[in-house]
Amino acid sequence: MVVPANAILRVIGPNPLIIRATRNITIAGRIDISGSSNRGVVTFSSTNIPEEGASGNCGGGRGGDGSYLTTQSTPSGETGFGPFNTPGGGGTGGDAGWSTSSDQANRRGAGGGGGAFGPDVLLANGICPDQSIIGLDGEPGAAGAPLSNSAVMGLGIRARGGALGPRPFTDTSAINNFFGTMITAAGVPLRGELGNPFAGAGGGGGGDSSSVGANGTWPPPFTPTGDEKGSGGGGGGGQLIIYCLGDVIFQGSGLIQSNGGTGGGGENTSGINRIGGGSGAGSGGHIIIQAAGKIDFSGLTSNNGGIRARGGQGGEGAGGLGGANPYGVETGASQDLLIHGGVEERRAYGTAPPCAVTGNAASQFGAAFDGTGPTACQCLVGTGGDGGPGIIQLHVNRLQDIVAPGGAVSLAQCIRPPAVGQIVAGLPSNNPENWSRLLPKFGAISKAQSKWFSLGATNVPSTLGGAEDTIEFFFGGTSLASGDVLRQGTGPGATVQPLVPIISGTLNAPTSAPYVANDGRSVVVSATAFTDDIYVRNPQLLRGFQLDVDGTSYTVAAASYDAAGGTVTMTVSASGTPLAGSIPGGDAFSLRQRFFQVTTAGTLDSLPSSTNIKLEFQAAKADDFGNPDETQLSPWVKNVTLLNSPTFADNDKLRFIRFRVEFDIGVGIRDDEPLPATTPLPALDFLRLPYRF
Repeated sequence: MVVPANAILRVIGPNPLIIRATRNITIAGRIDISGSSNRGVVTFSSTNIPEEGASGNCGGGRGGDGSYLTTQSTPSGETGFGPFNTPGGGGTGGDAGWSTSSDQANRRGAGGGGGAFGPDVLLANGICPDQSIIGLDGEPGAAGAPLSNSAVMGLGIRARGGALGPRPFTDTSAINNFFGTMITAAGVPLRGELGNPFAGAGGGGGGDSSSVGANGTWPPPFTPTGDEKGSGGGGGGGQLIIYCLGDVIFQGSGLIQSNGGTGGGGENTSGINRIGGGSGAGSGGHIIIQAAGKIDFSGLTSNNGGIRARGGQGGEGAGGLGGANPYGVETGASQDLLIHGGVEERRAYGTAPPCAVTGNAASQFGAAFDGTGPTACQCLVGTGGDGGPGIIQLHVNRLQDIVAPGGAVSLAQCIRPPAVGQIVAGLPSNNPENWSRLLPKFGAISKAQSKWFSLGATNVPSTLGGAEDTIEFFFGGTSLASGDVLRQGTGPGATVQPLVPIISGTLNAPTSAPYVANDGRSVVVSATAFTDDIYVRNPQLLRGFQLDVDGTSYTVAAASYDAAGGTVTMTVSASGTPLAGSIPGGDAFSLRQRFFQVTTAGTLDSLPSSTNIKLEFQAAKADDFGNPDETQLSPWVKNVTLLNSPTFADNDKLRFIRFRVEFDIGVGIRDDEPLPATTPLPALDFLRLPYRF
């Protein structure tokens, strides 16, 4: 897979993006699954028309609506949605503000809170958030006008900014905020708290500005032109999972991004004054790259490339300041209203408190900044909160398989936020060999296990009051000692070893069995040709068997028994009349059992020597409710006949059977070697386990 330079693969829609590659993936352009940005309110006097939240993409939650009620004033912006549009999972909406003053600025609504997912990125002191760029820390929305009243809390209480959205992590550990399994730098296995891959959350809607009149109160009599609307929130970044058997290669300014969408500014009444509240931005999403080879950043020529999963910028507030401009244009950190944890606006101070940054908010934002007095919020009124960062995970077999860029390009700058395991001594490390390692979900060996299959009432005695019947399993095509699929030949041309024919002979002319039927695609044989009458009593067991005619192999698609004629008819799956040219008295035929089918790269029975398939079986008794009893299991066996009577003493009590399969695509490859991108990938198309009772 190649994303060329200057090309953009933009994915829009509700479902996660999952890329499976059997060869290399080269990214010189951009893969973008970011949440959608909110344009902000661009209409006037339309209180009865809601301001929709922007959509998330690839599983990201959508932003909350602004002014969502259509027949009465709206008390607050709608809360944004969590991953996969989970209600209530995003940033909280800002309160609507109201005032009896004729000054519109005194009723300005509050900003919506940003969506959240991953933990905030902190500076080396472990206390202060990294605010060098937008979206490395999540922020609540700013309060409404100092003299506003909250439509939610009532008279005398200022309109409140929306809270930052919830994160999915519940325990007290700060090092297990991921999905999968990690080997820490100390060599200790650690399980991530996430049970499944996740996605970003949407921002909260901005609060309305509600006009109640000189002697009024809230809610006012509703008119479509009465309130200035808050904006809808930004959408959450999506979920991307890459499973690559080769290398994932970044070149030039190649970029993968799952950023949160920006919030929008509220309704204007004169120029860009933003009387309605700004909305919260969406959080960054979840990017998981799992490579059997390398994740190679050495081809990057700019820190603009790499991987991003940062939050979006909140919508602008009073005077069109402190947040994203209309239509999702971010202003950058130097123009952003920085709120963290509702404690202080860092640009308002010189060197204190500890997390101060340079600059002075009062001089930068002017009267729009509320920084003086005992009730001051130290915020730019009505601004939406920034979305928090997402999570980036890089899974490799060896840490040296993450190849760092050279020159002025650094992993600390081209992976934002830092990847899981990248933080060393409080800062993102540019040397992957010092990281903690996330284990790939796949490698040379993979396993799958079936569900339980009921064996039915196989134990019912054949005579009333008699002993319970036993069950007999039969199977073939694998080693009785190892369970490995039997193979013939060596190298890439090796194939599955066929079983010994259960019927063979020479075709006769119709209608003396065995012969080719008039349809040109069926062979009719005498029922007495089968030494095991199970195939006569249940001819459908012949489906999938291998029928060879004159050196050509066919698959049996259907079979039937004619009791009157004493024959069994087997029809092959090939279309047309493939057997019509058979020569009676000259063409040989044979029938071989096939209990499973292997294909590699679409070639039937191909099983190269660099691969292996192992099959095992396990049986269970039933509990008092008729379900598989996990406390009474047989051992896993490679030879299924070991479950037959009398070898297995409780055979007559068995009620369920299951199997598991192990694929090894790295036979002959050392554990410290990456899998070649050309590794053959065998597949098991079906498995059949007959039994009789």
